[in-house]
Amino acid sequence: MSNKSTDKLIYSTALKNGIVSAVINGITTWFELNGMEKIPFTLDNISNKEVTVFGSVFPVVISLSIMLGIINYFTFKKTAKKENLADTETLSKPFFPGISNLILGKTFSAIGLLMIISVLWQKYIGVLYTGHIAASVMVGIAAGLTSIYIGTAVSKEIVRVK
Repeated sequence: MSNKSTDKLIYSTALKNGIVSAVINGITTWFELNGMEKIPFTLDNISNKEVTVFGSVFPVVISLSIMLGIINYFTFKKTAKKENLADTETLSKPFFPGISNLILGKTFSAIGLLMIISVLWQKYIGVLYTGHIAASVMVGIAAGLTSIYIGTAVSKEIVRVK
């Protein structure tokens, strides 16, 4: 299989998984936040007990990055073998330490990016309130992007020649 068709398979699979993840997490968040009239995106303090949009996104990004990274490793590896996307030596990369370190690194980079966005949001926009539907959409989008990001990274690493 050519490199172009391999990339197409990786991106199309990641996009499908991202859409499913966005819908599932958006609906889940909608049920969690249903009934709340005003939800702040961020608050101007480090510690709070209030629900915020960014506060709802962080656990989703962390858990999805790790869980979907592990799941993607095992499922895409089977697909790569079946579709003959790389030689046997390339596809026999162990989960520990290579792929597990990649997943943790991508998880930390996603958290860091989210942290930067939330701090800049608070600094330049301040406390802005939204409804539960918009908050659910934001969490769903973050879940979808996280799924695409980690799925693409892990899949590319699986077929990457040493």
